[in-house]
Amino acid sequence: KGVVVVTGLSNTFDSGGGKIFYDGSNSKIRDEGDGGLHLVGSVIEIREVSDGNSIATFTDGAGTLLKHNNSTKFETTDTGINVTGQLSASGNISGGANLFLKGDISSSDGVRGLQYDVSGQSLISSGQTLDINGTDISFNTDDLYVKKDTSRVGIGTTNPDYALDVAG
Repeated sequence: KGVVVVTGLSNTFDSGGGKIFYDGSNSKIRDEGDGGLHLVGSVIEIREVSDGNSIATFTDGAGTLLKHNNSTKFETTDTGINVTGQLSASGNISGGANLFLKGDISSSDGVRGLQYDVSGQSLISSGQTLDINGTDISFNTDDLYVKKDTSRVGIGTTNPDYALDVAG
């Protein structure tokens, strides 16, 4: 354990299978062998030069942390991942399990938008008519209910007998 200091080299350390060098602008590690480049350790950290804070930490058996301004933004765990902050995606986000989010949810294609306001408990559609397909719809349990298979609307009932059934 300790520090290895190499002196007397101009700007390149060449092991035959790889190089550590300075190209005049950047310091680089380059794998030039038949195999891969392996960094081996129980904890591997990539640090900032300005203040020494960790940018990325890879810990054997404990996961990975990616940071911005010394604040963890992406973390792998034994159950999945945690993302702190805003998540932006240009494609689909899909999965085979539940999706739990904290805060409002917004989606837009530039013309139409859909937002769920958590604090106001409201679903807001902009740009087009909100069209819900494939299921019965209820608001406040039985205050307003739309039954999919019969297209009947119930106010005060979840089992409307008529096209518009007002109970009470």
